[in-house]
Parts: sequence; C-alpha cells; structure tokens
Amino acid sequence: PESTDVNGNTDKESAEEQRIYKCEFCNKTFLFKSKYHEHLPVHTNARPFRCHLCSRTYKYKYDLRVHLRTHMGIPTKSTVCPFCSNKFSTNKILRIHIR
Repeated sequence: PESTDVNGNTDKESAEEQRIYKCEFCNKTFLFKSKYHEHLPVHTNARPFRCHLCSRTYKYKYDLRVHLRTHMGIPTKSTVCPFCSNKFSTNKILRIHIR
C-alpha cells in the first residue's frame, strides 16, 4: 500500500524528490544532478569546457570562467603565497602550489 507524507506526496514522489546521485568511482553522494556531473571529471581525463577564443580546454566550468576573464581584460585578483611570496591568479592555484 502506498502512503502519503504531510505534503500529500506519495512514497514514489518523495523518493524522486529526494534522489541521491552516487559517484560510481568513489561513492561520494550528491543531492543535485548538476553537482554530480561537475564532480565526475575528477576521475577522468575529460576536459569538456573549451574556450571559444583560444581553444584551451578545462576540466571544470569554473576554471574556464576564470580563464575567460583574461580575454575580457578583467584583472584577476592576485593571491600571494604566505611562504614564498609568489603571486597566483586564483586561490585554487595557490592551494595546489602550497601542497
């Protein structure tokens, strides 16, 4: 027998709304399909995001967005390494450098 929740949704409807997306490589779970798809390139060599101006490719949409700023003449915020004083255009690159 099918039951309903306080909002009047059936078990099936509630399950669809609360679907969990699980990575088949590392078992990490995501509440949103878009976040699941953003995560997948971590496990592959795929670089699906291509700059339409210079054809450079990126694993992540965010990295492409940061790159596009250079074509638009928008200055990127410099981040200084607290250990060696080198400057980096993004916090992500700084974190990789520090490792």
